[in-house]
Amino acid sequence: MTKKITAALYIAATLMMVWTIWGLVNLGHRDATGVTMTEKSHPITGWNQKDSMWYYLGNDGKEVTGWIRDGENYYYLKDDGSMAVGKEEIKNSMYEFDQNGVLLCNSIVDDELLPNSILPSREKFEEAPKCTWFEDNGNTYFRMDKSVASGPLDIDGESYSFDKNGVMLKCVAVTSTYGAKFLYGNDGKYIKVNYGNLMNMVPYGVIITKSSIDNRKVLLDDSNMMEISQVSSKGEIVDGKGIKATEDITKLQAETKGKTLYCKPKQIVQLGNIKVSGTDANGLLFPRLVIMSKSSDESIAYAGVDASLKDGYINELHPEILVYKPGNTTVTIDVNGTQTTFEIVVSQ
Repeated sequence: MTKKITAALYIAATLMMVWTIWGLVNLGHRDATGVTMTEKSHPITGWNQKDSMWYYLGNDGKEVTGWIRDGENYYYLKDDGSMAVGKEEIKNSMYEFDQNGVLLCNSIVDDELLPNSILPSREKFEEAPKCTWFEDNGNTYFRMDKSVASGPLDIDGESYSFDKNGVMLKCVAVTSTYGAKFLYGNDGKYIKVNYGNLMNMVPYGVIITKSSIDNRKVLLDDSNMMEISQVSSKGEIVDGKGIKATEDITKLQAETKGKTLYCKPKQIVQLGNIKVSGTDANGLLFPRLVIMSKSSDESIAYAGVDASLKDGYINELHPEILVYKPGNTTVTIDVNGTQTTFEIVVSQ
């Protein structure tokens, strides 16, 4: 009896040892991609150093490439995933990063001026044709009609931003009035940064310089404007970083009656299209377009416009609303001086 019990205990102990060893081996086993089972179940995320180089791993444990923001700083991860330091050429523009990989750039709030900002000279301004870029004082400006451009604008399909003196932002991080942060590159173009799922910038103005006629008059068909084309997400304002989009649309409450949009705080609403046509016999001939959107109270809701282009001409124009808090505001959309308006009522 004693021998049988001893033998049974020996067999059990042996099996336990085999299972333990197999378990340890299995946990450390690497698949074809070189990832261990432990790493699969609990992937390493964030900054990771390898061979003296730094990499950033996303939530899936894979190396991230391109621009990212970590905290208040911006970094660039090259095509091989390694962090850029020193001087680095990115899309034909040269950028400089410190030894820790932090991008060296200016930081401002919407209403602030860039360091050493100055208005262009009257001579340079008047020399520039309307709706064109020009240089002065070592800065880049864009002439509208009787003034230079300011604030965030979409020009010929690319997003830019200008300070109140009209100076184009280059290598500048901007904190908007509603808390979101945006980065503009050395070419002045808005850079999409990998940082969670924060709402992209919606410019309040769109400029399209391509033109087939000199007549600037337009006709607006806003009969479909108040149709809600998309309520993309329930927005959540996160730590002053802006509106974070979520996929939950079951709690959304937005509707239109006449020319009034009824919605809730922390929503992102895209309305239907506004058709723009020229006033000449052939309505398909387009003048240069300057489209501006303005909310009478931006603390309640920010009103931007989303325009898509086809062959350089406008294809569709949609009002896009970022809603913050309860209240009423009026949105005015102006296209070459022709206007349409609608009301927004935000309830708790």
